[in-house]
Amino acid sequence: MMKGAVSSLVIQVMEDTGQHKISKEMMKEIFDLIKTEDQMQLIADINLAPGWIYNLLFKMNKEILRDKN
Repeated sequence: MMKGAVSSLVIQVMEDTGQHKISKEMMKEIFDLIKTEDQMQLIADINLAPGWIYNLLFKMNKEILRDKN
């Protein structure tokens, strides 16, 4: 079961949209949304996501963490 309010919805929308239908604009919106999620909840949810979503969100989160430092 997913833990984060934002990340669980983001993952569900990504699944519903499909890997090849996610636009650059949608990726920017996803990035902005996951920045608001608690890190522990985001990581827990990323680990439960399908592989292609895991890869995208993992890279985004890595960039978020790099920007915070």
